[in-house]
Amino acid sequence: MRTDHTVTLKELSVGYNGKALIRDISLRIGGGGIVSLIGPNGAGKSTILKSITRQLAAVAGSVCIGEKDLTDLSHRDLSLSMAVMLTERIRPELMSCFDVAATGRYPYTGKFGILSSEDERIVTDALRTVHADGFAGADFTEVSDGQKQLVLLARAIAQEPEIIVLDEPTSYLDIKHKIDLLNVLRKMASERGVTVILSLHEIDLALKVSDHVLCVKGETVYRYDTPEALIAEDAVCGLYDLTKGQYDMRTGNVDLDVSDDGGTESPGTDSLPGSVEEAPDLRSAGLLSPSHPERNLTPGIPVSAGRKEEEHLKPSYTDGNRSPEAPDYAGREKKDRLHEAGEFSYRFFRNEDCI
Repeated sequence: MRTDHTVTLKELSVGYNGKALIRDISLRIGGGGIVSLIGPNGAGKSTILKSITRQLAAVAGSVCIGEKDLTDLSHRDLSLSMAVMLTERIRPELMSCFDVAATGRYPYTGKFGILSSEDERIVTDALRTVHADGFAGADFTEVSDGQKQLVLLARAIAQEPEIIVLDEPTSYLDIKHKIDLLNVLRKMASERGVTVILSLHEIDLALKVSDHVLCVKGETVYRYDTPEALIAEDAVCGLYDLTKGQYDMRTGNVDLDVSDDGGTESPGTDSLPGSVEEAPDLRSAGLLSPSHPERNLTPGIPVSAGRKEEEHLKPSYTDGNRSPEAPDYAGREKKDRLHEAGEFSYRFFRNEDCI
């Protein structure tokens, strides 16, 4: 049985043990749409996804796929319509990466789970799509977390769902595989009409890949809008209660607050330690070496202290023999000067009594 892959949340309240954490979620996600959930840690993004996938019973309201309530679907009908990739790590024993990906075909294989040649082709294609075919024969427990994530995505693709739900699918992935994964999801949505619902912590990626973004904060939905609308209204600062620093939703850049008064100060290269333009001030603070600019690599450690420290560490020789007093003096003075350098570095980064 194949169902309509429109997902509708009707006054949905989600939580645990009958206690609602987030209330009155109402929205409709059409076939081929991509909706990303963003919000602070602990806001309830995973709780919403678990309720959508029937991993967690709804406290109130309903989730419908097409015209059918989620609770009215059999396990097989639901698995034919929806693939799920959550954050919980699976620990299968004696299974290769291919075997794990092949479990996505179980809704189609019958009670004995025997793969046909067509099933094997679909699994192989899914692994190739996510660039996991190179380690398909490896033991699943022995590959990296990022590789496991790709295999689990391949399993979801091999399931050939009409709806795919993913909780932080970019976790553990490097930037190349993050982009590849999101491109795969976008292609599934645009070419096959698959409905994609996912949570992301990378706000810039969420805004680029999504048709709509669900902002989760507090006991209700903070915003549900298009990326363009969220960018125009600079909604991220309010969503995350940013009081220090700024997030540029257009570029994805983060400006850190380094001022003492709590205001936002985003230093350019001219104000960075080691910048040529700041040479007079930094030189007086002991952070620049006028004669050896190539040494100005560690802004938190005074170059002068390091240079004097090197002199004390040089061994003393008398008639070809090491002076017995040199190690003791060098050791004590090294410890003192490293302590001074550490104190200066701490004050510098705390912006206290420096520059």
